[in-house]
Amino acid sequence: MPSKMRTDIPPISLEPLHRSIKDPCARPVHGVALILVIACLVLVGLFAGTEENDLPEVPQVLPPLRPTGAERGGGGSRPLTRHEIEERERIEKIRKQIKEEALSRPAPEEPEKVDLGPVPAGHVRVAVVQFFPEFGKPDRNRERVRVYIERAAEEGAKIVVLPEASLPGYAKMNEEVFWCSGKPEDEDHVDVQAFAETRSGEHVRFMTDLAKRLGIYLTVPFIEKAGDKLHSTVMLIDPSGNAAAIYRKRQAWKPGDGKWLSPGKAPSPVVATPFGRIGLTMTYDFPQSVSELVQGRADVVLWSATFSGKNFETLFRSNAFRDRVTKAGFSLALANWTYLPTPWWEGHGHSRIMHRQGRTLAQAADNDREMLVIQDLPFAPEK
Repeated sequence: MPSKMRTDIPPISLEPLHRSIKDPCARPVHGVALILVIACLVLVGLFAGTEENDLPEVPQVLPPLRPTGAERGGGGSRPLTRHEIEERERIEKIRKQIKEEALSRPAPEEPEKVDLGPVPAGHVRVAVVQFFPEFGKPDRNRERVRVYIERAAEEGAKIVVLPEASLPGYAKMNEEVFWCSGKPEDEDHVDVQAFAETRSGEHVRFMTDLAKRLGIYLTVPFIEKAGDKLHSTVMLIDPSGNAAAIYRKRQAWKPGDGKWLSPGKAPSPVVATPFGRIGLTMTYDFPQSVSELVQGRADVVLWSATFSGKNFETLFRSNAFRDRVTKAGFSLALANWTYLPTPWWEGHGHSRIMHRQGRTLAQAADNDREMLVIQDLPFAPEK
């Protein structure tokens, strides 16, 4: 039997809410309602819009592993919580295990063969190398990465992307050792001067000759010495062995390059190629450089990175990021570093190739391993 509609329900009035605003203690229930309303408004404000400012901020500080002032008895705002103590103990345990292991790697294994078949008409095969650039070992790094570059070329790739600082290495993250410029202040820093080189340096020439021999476009990320300044630089070498584009990193990450990096001043370059217009960016420069890449009418952006921190994983899960790619209208080829042995910190891995519609077409199957990610992308050649 159908129920009858009630007609004795009084109309909704905001008067009780108004009274609770004047005297919230007099109406505790309404006071709670007011709090809920305000909370909803705050949440709406937080999640409204998908502009560039919605992207995650650059993490500037790693979780501190050494004693703080409060722990040393030298003052501090508060004692550590139980969770913080457990987290530090976990990290210290991992660091102890890492120190006990031999950090030198065995002979490199051959990269897994990828059979994608012929490249479809109107497409170009792109490869990103998820790679572990060992700190301060440029000779080993260039020989190791050469194996991946040659395999990518064998698979038909015409564009190959490497992580930031692939030649000299970016940092010894598991042991918290970083580059600095000049005499190190402590044991946690190493002078980068001996590992920086000019654009015609030995290791840059090696990579340039490799790109020419294989007939590919290759990003060459290195620490550039330019007079008395040092830059984290990526060069795009064309199949003739010439520098088609050059980009200097602008957004420093304080622990990693805050003690030596001279930020670049030029915008992200975009260069015309037979495979469309190619743009360059690096690590956390990407959000800043989107408008520049759009203005340059980039078809595909080559992104060399050495991420660290949870924000990197958050980035690709965000609608804001996918919306930015879709609105920009270019494809993305991200080569991020991995780290061996498996690190305690997050941000490594996740190398991928994304379509200009914001879809991830291919990504690294394992964040803790070196590997190739290869995908065919549509392009629009210059007329």
